[in-house]
Order: sequence, then structure tokens, then C-alpha cells
Amino acid sequence: MKVSKKKDNKYKLVVFDIDGVLNEHGGNIQRQSKKAIDLLRDRNVRIGYASGKHAWYIQGGLVWSGLLQKDTVIVAENGGVIYEPNLRKTYLEDKYIDDVKLLRSVFYNLYSKREGFLNFAGQTVWEEPKETLFCLYPSEKEDIKKLAGLLQEIVDINRLSLYLVENPDSVDVLQKGINKATGLKHICKWFGIEMKDIVAFGDSLNDLEMMREAGFSITLENGLRKIKNLVRVKGKNGYISAKGCGKGVLEAVCMLVENNLV
Repeated sequence: MKVSKKKDNKYKLVVFDIDGVLNEHGGNIQRQSKKAIDLLRDRNVRIGYASGKHAWYIQGGLVWSGLLQKDTVIVAENGGVIYEPNLRKTYLEDKYIDDVKLLRSVFYNLYSKREGFLNFAGQTVWEEPKETLFCLYPSEKEDIKKLAGLLQEIVDINRLSLYLVENPDSVDVLQKGINKATGLKHICKWFGIEMKDIVAFGDSLNDLEMMREAGFSITLENGLRKIKNLVRVKGKNGYISAKGCGKGVLEAVCMLVENNLV
């Protein structure tokens, strides 16, 4: 698909969640996703990435995939870290960071080591180190809800200013008031744009606020029902692809281009 370059785009920034959008959870970024991003770059559209992962992990993946550009922006740790790789500019959310540290301390007082994993209340889990939130992966995805319940109990007993998000393969415990949308608002201030200037791609519960506040929201065939319902409510400012991650991204970006939305 050949497209002409444009200087004035309706939407100034397209932001992608990564796992479940650009790639299947735990997999590599798919070639269709790369093609879609190339189409946007041809239209002079700035690209951003919003993920629950650590900023350096995201940057490494983008370098490995050939997607890191001079104007790339990153919202990491579900909004806890905002990072501009080219300038090495970083902003960390730390209003309730002491509560995150206390939760981690309580957890490590309760666990025991077991074959490289951690035994926590009868579950085998491991922590993915992050700066502004606490993240645990159970060895069995079926244990997500049980793990979330245990963590919620610790949060409630200690009256911590934290909240939980259940992901397909992990549980994040974040500072209250922090999410991908709050991270994007910092980026808006950095570059003189507004949330209405952003197209957001997402599929999971940690994308909810971002999808709600972006000017145009896109989810894929594999998106959660709650995310699809949100996109439907947005009407003409939303789109649900007929295909899943990778292919669905390319489908949606072609739609944006063909309708001169970017």
C-alpha cells in the first residue's frame, strides 16, 4: 500500500500497547505490526508505546525489533515512568512509592525460595522488578485471581494507597491515580499536544483509562470484552479490528490512512 506523506495530521501521536497488540503475550513483535508502524512513519506520525514493562525492557525490545526512532516516546510501568529515549528524559511517579516499597517488604517477609521461584501463600510466583509498582507472575495463569485476592488483602490491611490490575499473565499493584492515561498527559505537556490528538491501541484492563481519554481508540479482535464495549461507546472515534494482534494492527492502521485520520 503506497501512501503520500502529510505534514498536518488530525492525530499527532499513535500509542501502542505492546503485549496482545503488537505481539501475542510473550512473543515477538509481528511483521504486520512493523508494516503498520512503517505506514504511520511515512505519514510523519509520531509513535509511542505504553506498557506495564520497565522502560529499559521496552527500549531494548524496540531496538531489537528496529522500531526505536529519534522521536519515540515510552510510557512504562502502566504510567509510572515516562521516558524519551533520544534525550534520556525520564519522569517517575512517586506520590505513593513508599506504599509500593512497604508492600514489597511485606511480601518478602512472607515468601520462601523454591527452585528459583518464590513460594507465596502456597503459590509459586516470581517478581518482575519495576521502579514504581509491584508486579508478580504466578507459575500458573489460573492462579491470577487467587494471587490478586491475596495482594488485595495485604493492601487493605495496611491501608496502602495502591490498586490492583489483573493482566492475562500477571498482577500489577500500582499507585492510586497512576495509569497509562496519566502517563500520556505528561507526554502531552512535553510536546504541546492534547489527549484528543492521540490514537491509542489497547486490549487489556491496564489500557482502560488510556482508551477512554484518547481522541481515537482502537482494540483488536482479541481485546477484552470490557475494552471492546468502551470502544463501541466512543462511536465514530473508535474502531474494533476483525483480526487479532499483528494483523489487526495493520487492518486498523490502513483504516486510519484510508480515512485520512493520520
